[in-house]
Amino acid sequence: MTSIPHSLAIARCLRSAAFAGKIVVVDNGSTDKTVEIARALSAKVIEVPDRPGFERRKNYALEAAT
Repeated sequence: MTSIPHSLAIARCLRSAAFAGKIVVVDNGSTDKTVEIARALSAKVIEVPDRPGFERRKNYALEAAT
């Protein structure tokens, strides 16, 4: 999953994907608690503020997950 400041929804989203063997969150410079929450829920967090655009972040997440 890619992420920008979404601390209000990230926990619910990650819990709904708990069945997955691996959860990767690619964060694009969130300034709220998104990264902290994702890590607390055992997601692998990759912070990449230099990757603008949803498509690029999504492709980076796919590479990191495989």
